Amino acid sequence: MRPFVPLFLVAGATAQSISFVYTATFTETALEFVTFTTCPCPTSTAGLSTLQATTPVTTTTTTPTTMTTSTTLSGPILPSSDTVTPASSTITSSLASNVPGSSISTLSTTTSSGIPVVTNDAYTSAVLRHHNIHRSNHSADPLVWSSSLADTARVIAKTCVYGHNTNVNGGGYGQNIGAGYPATLLGMGQFITEGLYNGEVNNYVYYGMEPPLNTLGQWGHFTQIVWKSTNSVGCYTADCSSGGLANAGPPIPPYFTVCNYAPPGNVIGSFTANIGVSIGLAAVYGDY
Repeated sequence: MRPFVPLFLVAGATAQSISFVYTATFTETALEFVTFTTCPCPTSTAGLSTLQATTPVTTTTTTPTTMTTSTTLSGPILPSSDTVTPASSTITSSLASNVPGSSISTLSTTTSSGIPVVTNDAYTSAVLRHHNIHRSNHSADPLVWSSSLADTARVIAKTCVYGHNTNVNGGGYGQNIGAGYPATLLGMGQFITEGLYNGEVNNYVYYGMEPPLNTLGQWGHFTQIVWKSTNSVGCYTADCSSGGLANAGPPIPPYFTVCNYAPPGNVIGSFTANIGVSIGLAAVYGDY
């Protein structure tokens, strides 16, 4: 198992991502949170992916009377931390001119770690390209770039604390996060296509039905990418070389990528309508 794994978070604060209603006859009730950990990382990459699902668990005291408890879950569960981190040596030389179909030039500046930085337009284009090719394969309309979601992602990423945060600027968005991918075109391709899509698409076998939430860690990043009612995305990649990336230390390169989505995907009760079966387009990879 990889040293780091995917983490899913419910949209908003602790109980905002998953809303719940319960009725019970009992003496005392408490809430606990269960964290599911999996590693969908492709064997060809060495990095991390985190996914945390918060699931309410009802704890009741024992009484001599009969107790009846029922729990109904609803709302979005967000694939908030999405990453498979390839070794930095494999993602440092991606220039726009090397990407098929791209005419966007890159800047000559570098990050503090010497990683080439692409222009904002090139970064945006790469993020949209790697989302929309997969969305088209699942009959979902293409996403558009949201400057407001990207600005919120910037605030979160620049904390350089690897983990989900869906409370900034009011919350209400879906979120994927990644550690170790620099802001290069290949870096974004490795993150989105290899880490979030290719690493999970084959794990989702629940088309036409509502999936069991205890398998969320195996496919939740993929479903946010192709969620039909999501229409916009905004991402930011922070270079945390100067102070390090908390919660994702060496050998993970110190880059923190946050992608926010609106409306959020992974809404409980809405998977059937929002996850389309693949129409069979040719597979693409991180260098697409």
